[in-house]
Amino acid sequence: MTINFRDKSCLVLIDIQKSYKDVYQFEEFRKNIMKLLRKARKEKMLICFIYEIDNHNSHWIPFWEELSGPRVLDRGLPFTFSKPRENEFFFIKNGYDSFFETGLNKFLKSKNIETLYMCGLLTGVCVLNSVFSAFNNGYRVHLLENCCSDRTKKRHDSIFKNYSNYLFIKDEI
Repeated sequence: MTINFRDKSCLVLIDIQKSYKDVYQFEEFRKNIMKLLRKARKEKMLICFIYEIDNHNSHWIPFWEELSGPRVLDRGLPFTFSKPRENEFFFIKNGYDSFFETGLNKFLKSKNIETLYMCGLLTGVCVLNSVFSAFNNGYRVHLLENCCSDRTKKRHDSIFKNYSNYLFIKDEI
């Protein structure tokens, strides 16, 4: 393990849910998330899970369907390996951004959090949107490369190539 968690930090896991099981090297991703959660829990780190549920509050869907065709709505069903335990927190989002109308930022500020360790699915979509918001809200952001995945390796890799040391510190478990 190469990661060393800082004080006043939180682990944010984004969209590790059944809607996104068809990603590059899913089994390796799953093992890394389990290792990450073991370490964070052992160190009694604050942990927040974010799940996407598409519904009447998902105002972006009509345009998305214009771009991509009919959408199967996400129901926010987590994998068994990525469910919150007692004293861990979860937030529901209705779009790509973990901070938009979720209460996450207010919660993190109330806990005096300065650094976020972020990971999840899909690297180039919901994870990246959430990293932008975390950065814009003034957090130090570490994005855990081997705890993220996307539909293609190319899109995943391009996020780390284009934004490392610009919006976030690249890290891994």
